[in-house]
Amino acid sequence: MHADADVVFVGGEVYTLGEPDETYDAVAVRDGRIVRLDSDYEIEFSVGVETDVIDLDGRTVLPGFVDSAATLADDDGAEATRASLRAAAERANERGVTAVHDAVVRPDVAGAYRDLAADGALSLRVALVHGHAALDALETLGARTDHGSERVRTGALSVPAVDETGDDGDAITPAVRRDVCRRADDAGLRIAARATRPDAIRGLLDDYGGVTADPGASRHRVIDVREVTSAVASRLADLGVVAVTADGDAAATLLNAGARVAFGGGGDGGVFDPLAAVNAAVEDGVSTTAALRTATAGGAYAGGDEGRFGTLATGRAADFVALDRSPWDADSIADVDVAMTVVGGDVAYDAR
Repeated sequence: MHADADVVFVGGEVYTLGEPDETYDAVAVRDGRIVRLDSDYEIEFSVGVETDVIDLDGRTVLPGFVDSAATLADDDGAEATRASLRAAAERANERGVTAVHDAVVRPDVAGAYRDLAADGALSLRVALVHGHAALDALETLGARTDHGSERVRTGALSVPAVDETGDDGDAITPAVRRDVCRRADDAGLRIAARATRPDAIRGLLDDYGGVTADPGASRHRVIDVREVTSAVASRLADLGVVAVTADGDAAATLLNAGARVAFGGGGDGGVFDPLAAVNAAVEDGVSTTAALRTATAGGAYAGGDEGRFGTLATGRAADFVALDRSPWDADSIADVDVAMTVVGGDVAYDAR
């Protein structure tokens, strides 16, 4: 005999975005995880006297979107930081975002996220992307990628592009970047390094190849990709390094080469618009399904979270978004509106 669901969402068009993609009418959730995907009729067997029933009214349901290059904090001071992060999380939820890889711009940001999570006030899953100046402290603490809780985990170490000013105020030289990448990899930290154009990406891939025999298995990534050639895209694909972009043309070139791609960055106020990124990729020739998978499963894969979220399946986190219409049928996906965002089975945003 199965236990009743805490909440069921019925009357929708639920796309798992797995491979193969499967469709259902309804989702049953217990303890923040999906326990059943089924028809409206079958899902009734998961409904008990205390189960909440939410009618999706025919809306299209997809896995929650992932922003793989966010910068959400913008206020100093503990209380201001918490308020800023809560407001940014709410704006992200309004756009269907349920998880972020967020740049930790100050040491207090990580603590603010953990405080919000402990208080049950964090409506996102957060992978903390620490600046490279924090590497000494992370090594001392023994902090590694994926350490943390269901809501807040250590994600990666951010490394600026060569010739940019680093977190410590010094210019990043090729030798400094290679050393930081080596130390981060040795410490068990994923690397999220910025390289926007082909020459810079080639140099970064050389660095990754110099610190590990399999940078793809380590889930090291290149962020803020704005321009890429077919040759560089093929090399990214061969190495398995994830490319993070908000550019539709770059996404098309990367996906056509078989590279791992995630969307992120480029949003106003630090908040990314995933449907705009999906629309840009589709306009540049990417299929709607492939673009949606990039906005969902792509971001989950970048963080090693494909077993937790990114697609809808029994046992995975109940993180999903309901859209007011099907993106496959819309004239412009950028005009599709988010009707509801659900994180861990809780409704984080509701515009129905």
